[in-house]
Amino acid sequence: MCKDTQKNGMQGDFPRVVAAPGDSVALQYLENGHITRKLNPRPIRQGSVYIYGTKNPSDAHTFNSIHKNWKKDGTSAEGKLLATRFYDDGLCYQVNPASEVYRTRSAASGILNAEVPCQSDVQLPEDAGADGTYTLYWVWDFALMNAGSGRVETPEFYTACIDVAMTGTAADGGDANAPSGDRAVKTQMESQFLVDPLAENVVDPMWTKGAR
Repeated sequence: MCKDTQKNGMQGDFPRVVAAPGDSVALQYLENGHITRKLNPRPIRQGSVYIYGTKNPSDAHTFNSIHKNWKKDGTSAEGKLLATRFYDDGLCYQVNPASEVYRTRSAASGILNAEVPCQSDVQLPEDAGADGTYTLYWVWDFALMNAGSGRVETPEFYTACIDVAMTGTAADGGDANAPSGDRAVKTQMESQFLVDPLAENVVDPMWTKGAR
């Protein structure tokens, strides 16, 4: 599941995030034009994100052994599905004045001429432990779709691995007045599962209408 370059628990000057069981963690990423500049038929909201968690990471944890096999009810002894999200969180964007998405969202956020990162917010389970680390596996299903049939034409997945340093001290509550790029996505805080983990990909309607 994790490339060799992802197995280093510390990346450059970025310290490992510290959290307690029950805390929510924001996994942020730049949309890289996949939202403000759509070039090919893709699933609704540019695909689904699955976040899996385990207290015992292992080289035996392969993509095929985890994805769609670890369930949210924790029936696998190895780990479980913690959350499902859309890649497009509905708020993020890249600076692109030609994009309606950029114009609309930047006007709403008040953040102009700067990127607002996307995020996958996930609540750590109560059994994540108060010490050691807890590993998150982030999986993005970004299938190339067939606009005619609405079905998957070419599967395409991306993954990332994150180690969280666990503590018994819960973080302070969030700031509802924080800038758009620094606060959680409300819908994600209200539900850990925004995407049916068993559902098939559906092509974004913009492609079936012949629009771009």
